[in-house]
Amino acid sequence: MNNNKIKLSALTSAMLIALSGCGGSDSDDQPVVDTAPKAGEVSLEGVKQWQPMTGSLIAHDQDGDAITLTFYDEDQVVAAEDGIYTFSHGTLALGEDKEFIYTSLSGQPAVINYDVSANGKTSTGSITISDVTGDPLAAQQWHLHNNEQRAFAQSDIFKEQLAVLNGIAEQDQEAYFAQLEDSFVSSRAAGADMNVLEAYKLGITGKGSIAVVVDQGVEIGHEDLADNVLAHRSLNLRDDALDPTNPTITGDKTSRHGTAVAGLIAAKAHNGVGGRGVAPDAGIISMNYLDIPNQNAAHMGALISGLPASGIQNHEQVVFNRSYGYNPPAFLPEDPFEEANMAYASDVLRDGKGALSINAAGNDFEEGRHNGNYCSSSGVNDIGLSCIDLNVSQANRSLHSVSVAALKANGERSSYSIAGSAMFIAAPAGEDGSWEPAMVTTDEMTCLQGASGLPMMDALERAWGVPLSFLEGYKNFDFPGHPMNPSCHYSNSMSGTSSAAPNTAGVVALLMEANPDLSARDIQHILATTASMTDADNAAVTLNTANGEFVAHQGWVENAAGYHFNNFYGFGRVNAGEAVKMALNYDVDLGERLQSDWLSAGVQNDDASLALVVPDNNAAGATHSIEVADDYTIEAMQFSFTVANEEMRSDYRHPEIPGLIQSSAGSDLAIEVTSPSGTKSVVLASHHAQLYPALDANFNFAQGYVHLPTVHFRSNAFYGESAKGTWTVKVVDTAQPNQVAFSMNGQTSVVFPNEAESVLEGWGLRVTGRQ
Repeated sequence: MNNNKIKLSALTSAMLIALSGCGGSDSDDQPVVDTAPKAGEVSLEGVKQWQPMTGSLIAHDQDGDAITLTFYDEDQVVAAEDGIYTFSHGTLALGEDKEFIYTSLSGQPAVINYDVSANGKTSTGSITISDVTGDPLAAQQWHLHNNEQRAFAQSDIFKEQLAVLNGIAEQDQEAYFAQLEDSFVSSRAAGADMNVLEAYKLGITGKGSIAVVVDQGVEIGHEDLADNVLAHRSLNLRDDALDPTNPTITGDKTSRHGTAVAGLIAAKAHNGVGGRGVAPDAGIISMNYLDIPNQNAAHMGALISGLPASGIQNHEQVVFNRSYGYNPPAFLPEDPFEEANMAYASDVLRDGKGALSINAAGNDFEEGRHNGNYCSSSGVNDIGLSCIDLNVSQANRSLHSVSVAALKANGERSSYSIAGSAMFIAAPAGEDGSWEPAMVTTDEMTCLQGASGLPMMDALERAWGVPLSFLEGYKNFDFPGHPMNPSCHYSNSMSGTSSAAPNTAGVVALLMEANPDLSARDIQHILATTASMTDADNAAVTLNTANGEFVAHQGWVENAAGYHFNNFYGFGRVNAGEAVKMALNYDVDLGERLQSDWLSAGVQNDDASLALVVPDNNAAGATHSIEVADDYTIEAMQFSFTVANEEMRSDYRHPEIPGLIQSSAGSDLAIEVTSPSGTKSVVLASHHAQLYPALDANFNFAQGYVHLPTVHFRSNAFYGESAKGTWTVKVVDTAQPNQVAFSMNGQTSVVFPNEAESVLEGWGLRVTGRQ
């Protein structure tokens, strides 16, 4: 049956179908007997969860009377919206010729009863959906299909344990639970997903694509992964590996990272166990890069980038997932070897079309992992800014990678998700899986290891000082013995940008199946063009200085090319359905990728210093402009800066305060760039944890400097605009803060208010794009 011939009706709870009559009487005196309309039993067998199946309804009236159809979900009448009837188990789209399309959402057998009414008479029919193959946990995977499910978070036993923990009297618990439920509801929003079902309706599931999971080792024998793991292709990079093709974790009984990531990308669908990945028919290759002690060995960077000896073949449709990173409280300089490795993947693989590296942007919004409690002590989060800027990491700002932010189940930024102008896109990841939904995905098998294993529960019991009875509520699904997870093969607590990245990598795998001729640039263009705006009301963050306001976070900005951009979300939430549609009908010719030389001013152009003073605590800042002559269409902009401040040093010492003593000059600084079209991008928002001076090309501190051109700041805010014209930079000192004392590495450290003014000595820009 041709599904394309079915035209969906826009009626609501009933559909009138006019049918032709079947003749009349030979005599006007003979009474006409009106017969009841016809209904019947329809059977759908071999249904696959989340994949549409067609059928034909039995519903007509032989007397030619108009008929009315009424559908029921058990005893409840179901009204149509835009021709779609939504039941507790699936959806039914009804066409004009009684043809229908049914999609199972629950993966369970079901019966739809319906009435056919005409001229006051009614007959009853049914649609029996049987032999359904699905995945028992898929219905809780909100990132694939969000209908406000809890994903095993916010359970009744969790609420009961909270009441006990908080000493809520029994007579007050009902009101307490109602209050909790109100807060829980706001953490979920229907439709805040990646629109993956739309891609599945087009028959795209990732076939022929390969996800290279560069991470901790993946349990390649996992019941929900083994069918997609490519035999003898994974690499155990440890020197003591007994089997170099089996990277399964050994030793650490609480680890699960790589296995969870692999499940999000390509857990198998319709096999009756677990859930499924975004691309459930994609292949998996695991490289246990995070499990080895010698990550900095020269050959390791080559292996994980697909260079020869990695086993990755140039013609294969591969995407690299990198759910790891390092975001220190300092801007790391460019490493030419790392850049060359990343460039190989994006320029050489896939027969020159390039393989994307999908990067977890980082979990450092609330607190950086390498700066003690500086951000909570300084109050950066209280004003809504990120503790660490995304551009500190070369991998995140590289032109050869895609950095991904994390979203909660209500479509807003996950609490931990880092921000910055180098952000490309956002994807679901969730929160902790107890208070708010996280990811339901694969875990290390058995209850003897992984996030849902007994060793993890023992470790949490010791670390938190709580009894196991509390953990049974707080870690409800992960706690051994849950009826939906009896063997502890799965978890509902995976989150972080480590989850957002593989969800995006799964979409890339779908795109490569939909159109294998797409280049890495084409895929990035599709992702940017089809992304959905999320958290549309995301507010700007404005800082008050002594002489005016500076907008440190702009919220959503529409640039001159029509692209929406936000430093929290990049171009928005990845939209698999729209991306696949665009890939299937792709007709964009991006042409040759071009890159300008660095256009620089001041000391970066071997001229005298610009010597532009950045006044302290002053929104006016210091400004300078550079003219771009070439009319490139922008795909990415890079910037570099030379900013001096005599107080920015690593060699301060204090007779009474041990540890780091540093000026606030680095954290006070903000940088805004304006394009010739008038679009503004905040490439540095200020108030971040910049606790060290600039680093030179050899990773040595450059005493007296806040920034050096060793760091190539990236902004995606100008995507699609013309680069030709005047570019203007504004460098602002945004505050006169109080002295901040904080703890780091067991010592008390101090950041004191800068007294010396910073100086913009030079800056530069480079355009990457096309003519």
